[in-house]
Amino acid sequence: MIFGPDVQTMSWDTIRNLAVLGMFDDRSGYQVAMNVIQCFSALRKSWHHYKYAKPDSDIAWRILRLQKSMNLTLAKFEELDMQQARHDLKLEFDGYRQQIDSEVEEE
Repeated sequence: MIFGPDVQTMSWDTIRNLAVLGMFDDRSGYQVAMNVIQCFSALRKSWHHYKYAKPDSDIAWRILRLQKSMNLTLAKFEELDMQQARHDLKLEFDGYRQQIDSEVEEE
């Protein structure tokens, strides 16, 4: 999720550089730092791949994670159990929040 002050009162130049929580590199499995611009670019490329190359559940999951990380409405994918997907995303992102909260408390 995008953290920080209310984005509706911010300029686009400020918004596009905000850090986005919870993005992982699909290949390495490590958390990566992405800003809003990078997330929208990754989302656009993922949709392109899903639509024109080959729809599959891995790309659908990547799209859902990107949407969830930016607090966007989640798309519906026929190849996924969407109720289970929403549940799994909630657990995943709640874990990120707990990790960040514990790191902030340690400082």
